[in-house]
Formats: sequence, C-alpha cells, structure tokens
Amino acid sequence: MSGVSWTADGRIKMVEWLTGVGAYQRSYAGKYIAMVWLDDDLVTWRWAVVTFDREAGSGTADTDEVAKDTAMRVLMNVAEKNT
Repeated sequence: MSGVSWTADGRIKMVEWLTGVGAYQRSYAGKYIAMVWLDDDLVTWRWAVVTFDREAGSGTADTDEVAKDTAMRVLMNVAEKNT
C-alpha cells in the first residue's frame, strides 16, 4: 500500500485509491471509507463515503474520475471535521 499519510497520534489519515476486483475502488481517511464502483448495469459510476454506523454522502457520476474526485472531497471534509 503506498501513499499513506498519518496523523500525529499514529492513526491513518489517508490512503491513496486502491483498485479492487472489477471496478470497485476505495480509500480511507481515519474511520471513513470512500468507495467508487460501477453499477450492476455497467453504466453508472456510484460513490459513497461511509463509516461503520453512518453515511456521510453518496451519489452517481458519469465517469470514474468524477466519482473519485467527488468522493475524495467528501472524504477529506468529513475526516477534517472529525479528527
């Protein structure tokens, strides 16, 4: 795993996008996870930023890059507010 940033107290602040199986990708900031994936029809890109007990945001995009950019903005905003 490359691109790891750490907080002063040793928690993971951010990890660069990791490509999973198929079109599923994820990134981490503290306890939050940003996910980007292609829907079941293989047409629309979906994104979500979640933690174990709530969703911080979700939506759709025309391309994977737009989905990743949007998800990263939300991810970094919620991570900053909660660190």
